Amino acid sequence: MNIAELDRSACTGCFACMAACKFDAITSRVSPDGFFYPEVNAERCRACGRCGEVCPINGVPLLALPKSGFYGTFQGEGIAYSSSGGVFPAIVAAMGPDSCFAGVCWTEQMTALQRVETDPSQLGRYQGSKYVQADMRNVYAQIQEQLCHGKKVFYFGLPCQIAGVRSFFESKADQLVLIELLCHGVPSPVLFARYVRELETRHGSRMTDFSFRFRPFTKGTQFIAKASYADGTDAIEYDNDYTAGFLRDLYLRDSCYHCAYATDRRVGDLIVGDAWGVQEGASLLIPMTEKGNDLLTAISPLMPLTEIPSEELTMTNGALRTEQKDPSGKKEFFSNLDEEHVILSIRNALPKSNFKGKLYARMEKARFMHAHRNSL
Repeated sequence: MNIAELDRSACTGCFACMAACKFDAITSRVSPDGFFYPEVNAERCRACGRCGEVCPINGVPLLALPKSGFYGTFQGEGIAYSSSGGVFPAIVAAMGPDSCFAGVCWTEQMTALQRVETDPSQLGRYQGSKYVQADMRNVYAQIQEQLCHGKKVFYFGLPCQIAGVRSFFESKADQLVLIELLCHGVPSPVLFARYVRELETRHGSRMTDFSFRFRPFTKGTQFIAKASYADGTDAIEYDNDYTAGFLRDLYLRDSCYHCAYATDRRVGDLIVGDAWGVQEGASLLIPMTEKGNDLLTAISPLMPLTEIPSEELTMTNGALRTEQKDPSGKKEFFSNLDEEHVILSIRNALPKSNFKGKLYARMEKARFMHAHRNSL
């Protein structure tokens, strides 16, 4: 069976199929809602079935949650660049010399790219949440190269990406440590590109960085957005329209609305996310395998951990609970989308009454201005 025979709405865009094809018979195309999907070239296809074998749609074994999890905050440098408790810098600090990691960084064109990094000093480029689907079409070959050189690869990805990598590298699983990031869903990369271009036009300069969860304070977790530009200026938003639309599921991938991994059964070695229900600004960590337990032991001197009993785990983060999202908002949003005015389209799609959100944004702005009153 090749991927052309599988349910397109279940495709997560992991592109394990493209990486597995030895005949270059699989390319990618953009859907009307701005997502990349694999497409089989019938003339090149040899009907070997390899693409269907590695596709996670056909099933990847899921692991039940253990008896307990943990939460904590990294005590070293770099925590300010993380979205929550700093698990990423803690893991990179604990990696051995024959190791590397794979994560998501911004390109010069402000697209989210998943790639392997062999230089730990570049960690900052990969920190922070990026609320857009990353391009991972080339990361398989990069991981393969490192594995062939005997390196251990610490792979940071969303559960659907973990599933693709785990299926593709099944025979070399011992060299891979899979760190699964709890996920709300992935927004359209094409829509985000239009959003960036609109901000650049308004600002009159090329964007060089974007933080969805800028942390002006060392403690706590805020949804403050900060855009950095080539002219050396920053623009900070306390009530960001794009983030609001993302949290209201306006432009997620079709598979996100019936996600196979939004459950208490997971695919990674170590589950990482926000410990929303326990401590603001801390990270949730759940070891699922022996490799996950070993990694937890390695980072514990850098990141003091507090245990969470099993009965409380699913309450710490909504992504651990089975929740089907309503796609009706997405259908309405894209039917009314003005591609030249993305921000206005998002605002028109959001509820007119958002008093709580506006109040929170004003409180955060006042808090920031007070903390920096001597430097502004």
